Amino acid sequence: MNVGFVDSSLKELSLGLWCLLNRPKGLRQRIFQVIRDYVAIRHSDWFKGGAIRITMCPCCEEADHWLGGESNFKIYPPDYASYSGDRSIIPGGSVRVTFDDGETGDCSAIAETKIAVCDDRADSDKPMLSGFSELGGSYKMENGFAPWKGAGGITVYLYGIPWLIIYVGVSGSEENKDLASAAMALLATREFFDSYSGFTVESPLEPFVECSLAELYR
Repeated sequence: MNVGFVDSSLKELSLGLWCLLNRPKGLRQRIFQVIRDYVAIRHSDWFKGGAIRITMCPCCEEADHWLGGESNFKIYPPDYASYSGDRSIIPGGSVRVTFDDGETGDCSAIAETKIAVCDDRADSDKPMLSGFSELGGSYKMENGFAPWKGAGGITVYLYGIPWLIIYVGVSGSEENKDLASAAMALLATREFFDSYSGFTVESPLEPFVECSLAELYR
């Protein structure tokens, strides 16, 4: 009997079952919820409006199928799709803010340009964080890249191989506060993937996590 083959088949079967029971919608909802709760419970005075944006990028056909199957793996290199969505920071609130001079800003658009920095940095194997000039790179809004903190990338590994990258951007307050809020997505992501032993989760957002989920909800 080929034990390795049997083990591999069992892994595929158990992963397939996990994917059926745990949908991407649940992950998105949990990330939005944790960030919103973090702001409401700990720092409601930080935001008068603002946005959370999540962009999920598959690293393989299996992950893409889980996300919705919009990529094309019949060509080389594959035509990868990304999957994005946003929410207001305050439930029922606006993704826009009004500045002291009366002008209005779209925080969802700003969060997206922060994510664009993280994605650009991922292409060159640099830490997926926006707004840290010491990490290298010169980013300008006119080129579609925000120079501010508030976004980071989270890599989900399956048996040590990159499976999914999740970018989370927050905009609506001061840079460090946006960053602290975005970092809570790391805890929500780990909680979600902890139900399958083959997954591990890593992110440069780790140093900016200010409290555990247990501390947040106690």
